[in-house]
Amino acid sequence: MFYKCTSLTRVKLSDSMIKIKGHMFTYCSSLKEIVIPESVTEIEDYAFNLCSSLISIYIPENVTKVGTMIFDVLIIRCEAPSKPYGWSESWNSYNVLVLWDCDK
Repeated sequence: MFYKCTSLTRVKLSDSMIKIKGHMFTYCSSLKEIVIPESVTEIEDYAFNLCSSLISIYIPENVTKVGTMIFDVLIIRCEAPSKPYGWSESWNSYNVLVLWDCDK
């Protein structure tokens, strides 16, 4: 949808969204901030991969399924206390710092 968009800097997803599609924001080089609503339960493969300006992201606890190579940001803040069962084993292939049990 926004693949290779260079002018997108901030995104607030709809509260009715339940899935972030694969490659939806890949190569969005200016994206700095994204707000993932509590309604989202799944993030597909490569959704935010290679977003070079995105330095931090917050994942609500309702996200129970995460695909492969989702982020290459500096810090991932997760509401869940630990990696949920439905998340891909290679969801954090870049070994980004993950802070579990975080508030918004």
